[in-house]
Amino acid sequence: MLPLFGIASRIYRSIKPVRSEAYLKYVRSWPCIACGTMRKRRDAAHTGPHSQNCKATDLDCIPACRPCHQELHRLGPVRFQLKHDLDFGMAIEALQKFYTIKFGRLPGEGERAA
Repeated sequence: MLPLFGIASRIYRSIKPVRSEAYLKYVRSWPCIACGTMRKRRDAAHTGPHSQNCKATDLDCIPACRPCHQELHRLGPVRFQLKHDLDFGMAIEALQKFYTIKFGRLPGEGERAA
């Protein structure tokens, strides 16, 4: 049992989440993912896994106006996606791909993990 613990500790080592104000600004430049508005202020809503006192990586953000962002927190990610017929995974992948095309690489790419 001890060797498994050692392997598990290497497999599930903590990974430092990417923080990038430039990427968050880019995400906020897109229309709200749920209602499509460009008129209201948009947030970069974190959708990735997180734990107590630890926010998800900035690379898992979607653009959401304030009312839709609040609705996301109220409903939870699964019900929010069902209500608005969304797929966060596909949206995040598309945002990252467009960012890479525009800027060459994603924030945190090529950096060594601590």
